[in-house]
Amino acid sequence: IMSFGVICSMTGCNNNEAVAEEIRLPIYGAEEITYEIATAQYMDISETKSMGAEIGYPFADNLYYPANAQVVSFSVVKGKNVEEGQILAELDSGDLDYEISNQQTIVNTAYTASLSGGESARLQYEIEQYTLDMMLAEKEKYIIRAPYDGKVVSIERVTAGDQVEAGSVCCSIAPADGVQVFIDGRDAAKFRYGQSVVVKIDGTEYPAKVVMAPDVAPATADNRATNRAIFQLDNN
Repeated sequence: IMSFGVICSMTGCNNNEAVAEEIRLPIYGAEEITYEIATAQYMDISETKSMGAEIGYPFADNLYYPANAQVVSFSVVKGKNVEEGQILAELDSGDLDYEISNQQTIVNTAYTASLSGGESARLQYEIEQYTLDMMLAEKEKYIIRAPYDGKVVSIERVTAGDQVEAGSVCCSIAPADGVQVFIDGRDAAKFRYGQSVVVKIDGTEYPAKVVMAPDVAPATADNRATNRAIFQLDNN
């Protein structure tokens, strides 16, 4: 996520007057972006304000390491697109592999006994197989995979042989088209969900809407960050 200095100039108004609000920041070579608020029904500002904003991937999801372990492989590249299920990193699960091997032997023995044994032998086999399945599911956690098609937006760089701690961040994945302008904190409260705005980039205007805001949003709004306002550009 990239941070930019942003100046938001907001002029005084009455509730029935229009307010012009400008958020200026560089984006892909553009000299400025301007959001112009068409109505003042939610604002009554008597002096010029300034606020900070960011451009990046506000809906990114962090992927975490499941255990204290050694890194076997790390193939995450910031900025690269990934496909759902793609392996991003693998951890050494040697101790667990040893336990799985032992449990597989127990399962094989229990299965053989169940073929000629009674109900108790069959139940014992099912119990041992369930235990093995749980171990295999735990082993799968040692492989970090992309949860969906998206883009790697940040990484905590490691190399094979490094030790990582349980709960530490491996990387962050976001929808590939998820670049948006957003404002966090107190200034986000100046905007309302669904507000229409106009974005001007290098002299070209694009319609946009507030798709997340701290106010009480409809159930269709993604309101994971309650202190955030996000502006989605419609540049089709």
